[in-house]
Formats: sequence, structure tokens, C-alpha cells
Amino acid sequence: QCDETKRWISMDMAREGMINGYLYGNHSAAGAREERYLSMTTCAIEAKDGKSGWQVYRVGPFVGSGGYDWHQAFVHPLPKPPKAKFLTGKLAAPVTISGDIIGYPPIYSHHVHTKVNGIEHVL
Repeated sequence: QCDETKRWISMDMAREGMINGYLYGNHSAAGAREERYLSMTTCAIEAKDGKSGWQVYRVGPFVGSGGYDWHQAFVHPLPKPPKAKFLTGKLAAPVTISGDIIGYPPIYSHHVHTKVNGIEHVL
């Protein structure tokens, strides 16, 4: 729904008090690491009854060359959706520029960590 209605909003992570980082590395280059820019967009999807919905965050872009390269990123703290009361689900997955989930192969998500601490870190 966010892509169809073009409701993505860019977030200024520094102004919002979020710390973020993105490192890229290629295993064929003997541990070489490159610091890259990380952006975040968000979109709210509300149910028709207005009593529930989803807050979607998109972080990236992650651009690699393949061949065992890796990406390490963090955003802390994750922003709290204004209407959030409960966490009922979460998903972290690589997606195409149009939002379609990319499976394995070609992309293998070796580790995906999210921290959820009550309502403060809801995805």
C-alpha cells in the first residue's frame, strides 16, 4: 500500500535523535570496510476501522557486488509509532527498489537482529 499510494516519508535520523551506521565489506578484499550513507523512510498503514494498522520502515539502500560481500547496519532507537500499543508482528527482509521481497538465492540474510523493548522499539 505504501508504494501504491506513494506515502513514504523520509526521516531525518539525526534530528529524530537516532544513531545510525552502515558498513560494507567484501571478503575477497582482506577485510576492507567502507562506511556508507544510510537512509530511512516510513509509511503508516491504518486499518479501515482506524483501530489497528502497520508502521513500515524502509532502511537502505544496500548495494553490493556479490561474491560474499556483507552489509552491517544499525539504527537506534527505532522510532515509536505514535499510535502503537502492541507489537503483533515484524518482518526484516531484503527487497527490490519496488518493495518486492528478494529470496534466497540470490540474497542470504545470515543474521538479522531486532531489539524490541516494550513500545519503545516497535518495528
